[in-house]
Amino acid sequence: MSATRLELRDRAKRRADMEDSRFVDDREWNDYINEAVSALHDVIVMVYRDYFREIVEIPIVTGTKTYDLPNGTNYSGAKPFYKGKAVYWKESDYLYELDPFMIGENSTSLYAISYAASIGLGAGRTLRYRYINSSIEFSPVPTENGTVELWYIPQATKLLEDDDEIDFAIVNGWEEYILLEAAIKALEKEESLEQAAVLGAQLARLRDRITVAAQQRDAGRPQRVRDVRSYRWFPRRRRIY
Repeated sequence: MSATRLELRDRAKRRADMEDSRFVDDREWNDYINEAVSALHDVIVMVYRDYFREIVEIPIVTGTKTYDLPNGTNYSGAKPFYKGKAVYWKESDYLYELDPFMIGENSTSLYAISYAASIGLGAGRTLRYRYINSSIEFSPVPTENGTVELWYIPQATKLLEDDDEIDFAIVNGWEEYILLEAAIKALEKEESLEQAAVLGAQLARLRDRITVAAQQRDAGRPQRVRDVRSYRWFPRRRRIY
């Protein structure tokens, strides 16, 4: 289901029984709506299923280790970065999954680098990465040009106009979360604390429902434990379709 900011604001006013009240103006209601959209986004993100996924390609340049993450203006206007899902070195028809490096550890085994070179593997496959501030950093410093494919979760998009629609999947009445959270903020400002508490209890139940319902998106093929022991030195490979 999709809903505009105007629809969400009107429904939130009804939930708070404040349709005719001017105690909270529309500008403040809009703030509450956007805060609630971000909160619902977080609830869905934290079940770690693919309700949100964006992909950008980052051109890698020899000798350059740090690159900007998507911020809404770079990478052809890709949505701003929130959380990473996977990083791949792209080579021919394959993606080679890269691992992160931890602070204080040797980011990539020297044995792996030298062995990869001896058998003719590209140095890009031995890279590791880490998200630092608004950038992604690679180690060791890249020694060849190439392409990294970044899979990530974007930030929630703010609704700036009344006809702007929520840009992510809202199913089974989950938009009610936005209405309740916005209504509670308005009632708390009005100091209608008893009514706010009633809606707060409803919000908690709805959060629990969303958290449970969102966990298994593929009902026919449940999640399984990932095999990582087979790939000690080199990144996992997958074909590009």
